[in-house]
Amino acid sequence: MRTRDATDLQGKGVAKRNPDDTNVPEIGAEQAAARALFELAHHLLRAATDDVEQLTGEPAHLHS
Repeated sequence: MRTRDATDLQGKGVAKRNPDDTNVPEIGAEQAAARALFELAHHLLRAATDDVEQLTGEPAHLHS
């Protein structure tokens, strides 16, 4: 993802199936995608926090 100020943010997600579980690739893909989005959300929140701190000159604590 690229923000308006050209910050490049990425999220990566991985899923590994337990060998005892049924092989359903769609579930693994959904799990990996969810983990990637979660990581991306964390990066976006960090970028927003940094921006607020730059603007205000004070520590910011943004929460999800």
